[in-house]
Amino acid sequence: MKENYLCPKCNAHLRVGENVVFYVISKKSNNKGLIMLNPNLGDYSITSHPKVTFEKGEYVEFYCPVCHANLAASKINSNLVKIIMVDDLTGQKSDVYFSKVAGEKSTFRITDNKIIEKYGDDAHLYSNLFDISE
Repeated sequence: MKENYLCPKCNAHLRVGENVVFYVISKKSNNKGLIMLNPNLGDYSITSHPKVTFEKGEYVEFYCPVCHANLAASKINSNLVKIIMVDDLTGQKSDVYFSKVAGEKSTFRITDNKIIEKYGDDAHLYSNLFDISE
């Protein structure tokens, strides 16, 4: 399955090649720049400029690089980011939530208000926020 990722505010495409691109700012150090995340859910590898680093536990704000909207999922939990995933083959849309706390591994794919997939050692911290039908 090949996925595209969209900004939930402006529907801009966030995937470039084999990366999902965000503009980020640290709430603690004001360190900022572009980061690229692996598009495969559950793969927590990050590519960025060597000076764009964050300490474990640091809160990082994620922004759309096109419309500059803050992607925080504040209605669910202020520690989460929300983007849209679209399956290229079926056109099915899912909401993808992941932690914006540096070092925290927690990702969810939600369709029809149900957890379809969850990843990461820290997913248990947020599982109760979604209607779980497993």
